[in-house]
Amino acid sequence: MQKRDQFYKEALRFIHETIDVQKIKKDYPVVVIDDEFIRRIKSEKGSRRFYDLLFAVKNYVKEVSDENIVEKVDRIVREWNERKKDVEELYDEMLSIAEYINMERKERGKLRLNEKEYRIFKLLKSHLRVKADDAEIVKAVREIIERVNSKTFPGWFEKSEVVQERHSDILDR
Repeated sequence: MQKRDQFYKEALRFIHETIDVQKIKKDYPVVVIDDEFIRRIKSEKGSRRFYDLLFAVKNYVKEVSDENIVEKVDRIVREWNERKKDVEELYDEMLSIAEYINMERKERGKLRLNEKEYRIFKLLKSHLRVKADDAEIVKAVREIIERVNSKTFPGWFEKSEVVQERHSDILDR
């Protein structure tokens, strides 16, 4: 056990000494799909703009579980790989997705919600039968998250009975 611990410490030290995190951040910056990014993409010429847009949107999709966007991006990538449409046509579709992502980012910021809270907000808003103020929905989202977090533990979602209990907690209120 001690040899393994010693090896682990030495491996961590080696990793810390040899990997320059700042260089990685500089060489591979996180791309935020915002007004500036969209303006820059629109000003580019040729197929490069499609690839830049595709890279940014695919990275966004990895982080977010919006199935609608994921399906659209997957379809565009498939059509691109199969050469069913030309790059300009696919670029227009990808640009509309990026503009939608940017609109959602702005709304999320205005509401002061993180990504998880925003997805719940959209879900609640789409299922409401009566018109509700966004502030009321945000309050409900935060209450739901607080209720769920107070009754969960690591790996809770792997136990069907616990998932059912949380499901009931949320829907019965």
